[in-house]
Amino acid sequence: MPYRLTPKDKSFQQSVRRIAGEQLARAIEEARAVPPNPDADPEAGGAATVTEGLTERQRVHQLRKRIKKVRGLIRMVRPAFSDYAKENAALRDVGRSLAPHREAQSLIAAFDDLVAAYRSDTALPPLRSQSVTALRRRLVVPLSEETGAAAPVIEAAATELAAIAERARSWKIRPKGAKAFAEGLADTHRAARKARVHAVKTLAAIDTDPASPQAAETRWHAAEALHEWRKRVKAHAQHLRILAPVWPEAIDPQVAAARALAEDLGRHHDLAELVRAIGQDDLGHHPTRVALIDLAYARQAAIEATALAAGARILAEKSKPMAARHQALYKLWQAEDRKAAPGKTGDPLPASPPFVKGWFAAKPNGGNSGNGDADS
Repeated sequence: MPYRLTPKDKSFQQSVRRIAGEQLARAIEEARAVPPNPDADPEAGGAATVTEGLTERQRVHQLRKRIKKVRGLIRMVRPAFSDYAKENAALRDVGRSLAPHREAQSLIAAFDDLVAAYRSDTALPPLRSQSVTALRRRLVVPLSEETGAAAPVIEAAATELAAIAERARSWKIRPKGAKAFAEGLADTHRAARKARVHAVKTLAAIDTDPASPQAAETRWHAAEALHEWRKRVKAHAQHLRILAPVWPEAIDPQVAAARALAEDLGRHHDLAELVRAIGQDDLGHHPTRVALIDLAYARQAAIEATALAAGARILAEKSKPMAARHQALYKLWQAEDRKAAPGKTGDPLPASPPFVKGWFAAKPNGGNSGNGDADS
């Protein structure tokens, strides 16, 4: 079930319906997966299903991932999809119902990763294990009380996604062909470019004086701007991934770069949330807390430097020409597919599309960047 175009799709509308249906069906299957049995005999036979043994944490993560994919998909055809506002709101609401559980998981994971990174640096003074355990407990207990049980929320989400999946079978996308996605593709790319500019400005406005009462707040504003940028970059990566089959040798590396940038910005946001949580006044000026916050700031600074440089390259092209280029490649791909259909004759097709002015030529050996559909 690839999150991308396939030659079997008769139209872009069919592509949208198929991808949405597959992602939602998988989400429902994962939501209702049987939790792992701690008493099960690993030597016992029996073939496990793809979703068998998912933990509650994994089910929440998978649900949110599928929802984001479908929202990214319909954002791509937003101007051509009359029911966009309704369906996007429905998907958004389901995602929000799961958000507290996912955010709690991310916060603890970020804490554990930061502690591991600190301890791996032999140049830093050692952390007291008792202090780390106490600080972690201060995070875990309130989060557990706030989020409550996830199982009822997961089941409610599955029920709502089933209703959306049923409606997706008859979604209408107009106009047809490349015009269905061109405007939405350009809009998302343009939003990512603007979000990067805003992120640069907020980073420049950070108060670096640790004694300043505004220091923490300016850092938080910058983190929020980077988080918004991440959302736009992720949506752009999703759109490229869907279109990748029109010229995989050229587009797959772009997908890989955009997804890597989104991952880095995601880690930046997790660190910002962690600093905000452990930086609460009621936790006191504890050496362990201060040491971890300092390391978090250092790691954020490293991410900012690489992200801004990568983002400048990924988003260097203006939005309208970028969308027009993908329109042309989509039409070429469709024409080649019709030529290659069974029963057709003619000259053999080239291994990849010809060079497109204003873009780069495919490398001689092409190759997939590793961003296929293994995690579809």
